[in-house]
Formats: sequence, structure tokens, C-alpha cells
Amino acid sequence: MQSSYAQTIACQCGHKSTTYGTEAKLTVYLAPILKNGTLQRYLQRSFIDRVEYRCDSCGTTKERPKIRRFLSTGDVVCVHISRVGPDYKKITANANIPLLLDLSKLVEEGNTESQVYELRSVVKHSGSANSGHYVACTVDPESRSGGWQFFNDSSDVRKHGDEKFALGTAMGSPFLCFFQRVRKE
Repeated sequence: MQSSYAQTIACQCGHKSTTYGTEAKLTVYLAPILKNGTLQRYLQRSFIDRVEYRCDSCGTTKERPKIRRFLSTGDVVCVHISRVGPDYKKITANANIPLLLDLSKLVEEGNTESQVYELRSVVKHSGSANSGHYVACTVDPESRSGGWQFFNDSSDVRKHGDEKFALGTAMGSPFLCFFQRVRKE
């Protein structure tokens, strides 16, 4: 389930500094809130950052863009939606989560694997930034029409519904989203 990535910072002298890493989940920050923000736009924003950088080659220190790209992605991608603002209060804005997530703009060139992922489950949180309750919504594997199941341990309920409930703010805000790779035919 881990994805690997490369982060690169380029200096005006032509020197590039690249670091590599892996991660089991992608964290998307909703602060600051984007007008008409979508999960896709929040993800893209998290892959480009501006940092103070001292070049190992020429010694110049200057703010530079740090660009992150996937080298590989897992068959399942977990997206953590961080809803804590700079004031430590919960952000309840809608992240407009799609049923299909396309990561193709976030991978290194030459990666031929499908980068389209289908939403399979959502963990929702209700309450404040410091406490609350979680419920889970998952695609019902036995449903032929793409129905969803809802699990709520506080009332021991298993409900059936559609993706509008899973993605909406009823019973909390989406907090974790699990997407599964759509295989090329």
C-alpha cells in the first residue's frame, strides 16, 4: 500500500537536490481553504511547496519551489484529510471528494501503470478537533448497483445507502478516504 516519491529543489545555478521517501498515506491540508476546492486541487497543492533552500553547489540561500512526484503508487491509496486549522479548530469545509481520483499529474514521466483510483471507503469524523466519533462507509461488495454500507459502533447500525451519504457531511466530515487502483483492460 506504500507509495514512493522523489522531492526535488532546483537552484538557479542548475544544481538539483533530490530526496526520496515512502508513505503509507497522503495527507491533504484544508488550510488555507481553496475557493471551490476539490480533493484533486488540494492534493496538487500539497505536491508543490516553497521552502528556504541553501544550495550545496553555489551556497546561495533563497526560497525555492520543492516539487514532489510519485515514483510508484500502491494498488490502494489512503488520503488523510487534515481538518485542523492554524488555530487548532476543526475545518468543516467540504473537500469535494470524487468517486474517481486521477493521480497521473502527480507521477514521474514514464510510469505506465494506471493512476486512476476508485473510491472504496470513507471514514468520517464528527465532533471537534480534540474529540469526537468515527463512522465508516464502504462500497458494499455484494451490491450490484454500487451501493454503500455504513457502520456506526455507537448505535450498532449497518445501513445501506449511496455515495452521496458517504461523501456528504451527514454523520461527520470525511477524514480518511481509501481509493483502489482501476486496472487498465
